Amino acid sequence: MSYDLGRAIGAENALSSWKTYAKQLEDALADTKAAAEGVKAVRDQAVKELAKIDPKHFFLNKENRNEVYEMAYEEALKKLEELTQPKKGMKP
Repeated sequence: MSYDLGRAIGAENALSSWKTYAKQLEDALADTKAAAEGVKAVRDQAVKELAKIDPKHFFLNKENRNEVYEMAYEEALKKLEELTQPKKGMKP
């Protein structure tokens, strides 16, 4: 096998791996979007029910819900960053 043919086969294998990886990411993104829509539907229904029970409840104000969401979102990002950072003393 010639050097060029070997490189071409290697490049083809790498391309196939990247295509598979891209498909997995697309599938994960689609699942995440669908899950977010499900959560939104449950939230909307819960807010409607809460309004019947306690029309002045803290969570009926969208800004209040957004504030709680932002705090949880930032905390989750912080945890993910910690998981992806190399441990001290370890080589990356």
